[in-house]
Amino acid sequence: MVNNYYWLICEERGKEYWRREAEHIDDGALELISTELMMHAIKKERSLRPAKISEHYSRWNWMYLDIEMMAR
Repeated sequence: MVNNYYWLICEERGKEYWRREAEHIDDGALELISTELMMHAIKKERSLRPAKISEHYSRWNWMYLDIEMMAR
């Protein structure tokens, strides 16, 4: 917490990948859960993706899974 803001920082081996700011702990928790679910949805979609990607592939394939999990 810095200056009444919560900071969520994704960092690995000294390299910062992203940073999120939240005014309340609940907002910070939502950001963290949302990010984790998105990464989980992407991994799940990759495991279900056919070896040959069709020309109709889009980000919606993993975004749908993410939205479905957040709705639960």
